[in-house]
Amino acid sequence: MEYYSKAKAYLVKALDYCKHCNFLGSQSIANGIMCMVYINEGKYDAALDSFVKANEYAGRYKNDDIYKLLNDIKSRIKDMMLSDVRLKNVFLSYIPPDKPS
Repeated sequence: MEYYSKAKAYLVKALDYCKHCNFLGSQSIANGIMCMVYINEGKYDAALDSFVKANEYAGRYKNDDIYKLLNDIKSRIKDMMLSDVRLKNVFLSYIPPDKPS
């Protein structure tokens, strides 16, 4: 994922193609990865929108591999939230912090 501009161009095309197919898994995966691209660009509201869509599609498709991918993305976002207050403010209602033990 070091080539974010290329990744973004491919993901935009993939998301456009996903609109015309019935495979909810591809929509979930593409939106989940697009979320990370948007975070890298500092577009946190767009990232949240993609994250929410990815989870909605995953909920309809119900595939363990997709849930694992989205949980990995969620974990990465949670780690980033520790040092990025703006990201934390945008995602806080969807990714609450861990409760202290």
